[in-house]
Amino acid sequence: MATTPKRLSLAERRRQSFDNLDEEQEAQAPVEPVETVSAASSAPAPVEPPVEKKTAAETPTPAAAPVKGKAAAPASERVKAKSGSKIAPTPPAGTTRAGIYFQPDEFEETKAAYLADWQNGGEADTFTRWIAAAIQTHAARTPAERKQLARPEERAESRGLTRTFNLADETIARMRAGITADHGASRWLSDSSWCGEAVAAAVSIARERNGGVLPKPPARLPNRLKR
Repeated sequence: MATTPKRLSLAERRRQSFDNLDEEQEAQAPVEPVETVSAASSAPAPVEPPVEKKTAAETPTPAAAPVKGKAAAPASERVKAKSGSKIAPTPPAGTTRAGIYFQPDEFEETKAAYLADWQNGGEADTFTRWIAAAIQTHAARTPAERKQLARPEERAESRGLTRTFNLADETIARMRAGITADHGASRWLSDSSWCGEAVAAAVSIARERNGGVLPKPPARLPNRLKR
């Protein structure tokens, strides 16, 4: 025989409905995620060693980079004459360098006179010795005699050249004395002009001695003449 269910009272039915509501809310409540921690995050963070600060005195200065360029030239090569320049050698002891200005034709005649005097028994076996003898002979003349042998003031207007000779100091001293003496005769010549007149007088004498003519000189004279 079936049992008839007991009829619940109003209070019991309300209590049962509240219980069912609580169960539904608990079933629908969101599940909180479980916090996962990785092994890396769980490990303690490494501690960096403190940086030791150095003062300016303790900090080493880096070596300067080598400068590229040409090596310094030796001292013997630093002092050089300019390209193309000519440096006159030092004259021998007891001599002084003297320069005489010549016109081209005058210089050729001077060389010819030197050769003519040698052929006629002259003793000057070098060109320089012949020039020195001409200066000494001119210095032995009086101021009046030198004035008579003076060259004309108007000479050929052509480009000339200066030749230098190493003359003995005694010859230079005689030349200076002759120039000083000529000042008393109102003649004021430079060393080169005075020597030029001395050479011109010697050329004239050599021509007369050789019959009024002079031989044709070579382009380059021998260093020393020999008989």
